[in-house]
Amino acid sequence: MKTDEGKLIDTEMQNSALTKEVHYRFQIYEARMIDHQVNRGDLLYSENVHEVCTILFVNDIDRDNLLLIDTYMPRNQLNHVRKYNLLTHHNIYLPFIDAVVREKGSKIELAIYTLYHGITDDIMSLNSEVVIMMKEKMDQFNEEEELVLAASKR
Repeated sequence: MKTDEGKLIDTEMQNSALTKEVHYRFQIYEARMIDHQVNRGDLLYSENVHEVCTILFVNDIDRDNLLLIDTYMPRNQLNHVRKYNLLTHHNIYLPFIDAVVREKGSKIELAIYTLYHGITDDIMSLNSEVVIMMKEKMDQFNEEEELVLAASKR
């Protein structure tokens, strides 16, 4: 996806374990997304390059980081984020979502819960603006034949 500001967002669903290979693969995706924005001979990268964000929905738990959403970006030894950072990665660990929604239920967590479980009667009964928006977006997605075919192939 590309936002109105030009930021590139790659969203992926990973149903297998979060292995070393998966970590490597998504770092390579991020590098490619940055690389594809520039051409040899470009004088000013700042005119052509936009921030890249990857969101990985994982049906696994990272035992070293017991979080629903774990965010990564380049930092220095003082833990400062790189100036003009182009790279942000979010892992969303789906096994946590049921417990989190029961306890807190913020808008982003409710959206993730809806993505994970789909539009069920229980979710629709919440009558939340997030649920209504998610249903509209899912209905729009299902109306786009090319998107539905691409999703079914994956």
